[in-house]
Amino acid sequence: MPEADPTLPLDAQRSGLERKAVTLPTQLTNSVETVLHELRLRGQRVSFSGFVEVAIRELLDRRDLRALLERYGARARRTPKL
Repeated sequence: MPEADPTLPLDAQRSGLERKAVTLPTQLTNSVETVLHELRLRGQRVSFSGFVEVAIRELLDRRDLRALLERYGARARRTPKL
């Protein structure tokens, strides 16, 4: 089992959370932020990571996951080093 990420708060380390860095298109992150804002206006507060967690869980349950990945052109990618 990997060691806990020391950059996470202690409660997060104990709860089995793991920090991952992802690169997302700006338009996608803006769309998520818009949805989160609309949810807040309706009284439901959800963090960006909470939203992503739900989306990933839903995707993992899909039988057509491979087709979805192909439809959106998901592939291994690397970000340029700055």
